[in-house]
Amino acid sequence: MAQLRAPRLTFQFRLRWNLKQRVLSFQLWQLYNAYTLLIIGVKYNFAEWQVPALAMLFFILFFGNFYTTILVVIQKKRNREDKQKKQA
Repeated sequence: MAQLRAPRLTFQFRLRWNLKQRVLSFQLWQLYNAYTLLIIGVKYNFAEWQVPALAMLFFILFFGNFYTTILVVIQKKRNREDKQKKQA
């Protein structure tokens, strides 16, 4: 009886997967910081200008990084589909 083995994951695949997880977790950390700083600012009626300014900066960082990541994923998917069409 033949044994079924799970496919071995290559080093590059594991490295890419780990990188994707780190990028996403870092972006979620930026969103969490923006939200937390905004809540702190609301709680103290925006007594200091630095707290909402940092909240806005973290939100801008999150939005820009997330948007760029989504665009790269879409572009890579299109390139992969185009390659498959050319090969067929």
